[in-house]
Amino acid sequence: KLSRFRSHSRIVQNFVLVWLDPNIDGKLNDEHREIVNQVRSIVSNVKIYSDVDKCANFLDKIKNEKVFMIVSGALGQHALPRIHHIPKLDSIYVFCGLRSHHEPWAQKWTKIKGVFTQITPICDSLKQTIQKFEQNFLSLSFVTPSNVSDQNLDQLDQSFMYTQI
Repeated sequence: KLSRFRSHSRIVQNFVLVWLDPNIDGKLNDEHREIVNQVRSIVSNVKIYSDVDKCANFLDKIKNEKVFMIVSGALGQHALPRIHHIPKLDSIYVFCGLRSHHEPWAQKWTKIKGVFTQITPICDSLKQTIQKFEQNFLSLSFVTPSNVSDQNLDQLDQSFMYTQI
């Protein structure tokens, strides 16, 4: 009877990186383009905003993706009260030219992973965070109702059984 049982396992996790910075929206110079491309090599879906309200509206509409954010020091202090509560927003990285100026306010927000003056440490942190999500993500098993009635449920995939408990 198990030969008629069909289970489909699938891991789906989408990531979006939102970059809020008044200096890189619209017209990227060569330096900004290189930095954005470095980030895109880790998270392919990068959305760039220069306006806090437009960025917050986008974040409010996120349904299925896990969101990481890079915010400039210039906009960060103003933007955090508006966006920090959004459930899909996992991690925030403050990217600025003067760390000591932004660290005091950044320490007040739990989703901020640090204040950075270089993009490489942000990319390293993103890689580690994504790797943890991928390792911890539970595979889902889909069973059609007609197949369940014909099965010995003790022999179903453990991840399926766990989701039923």
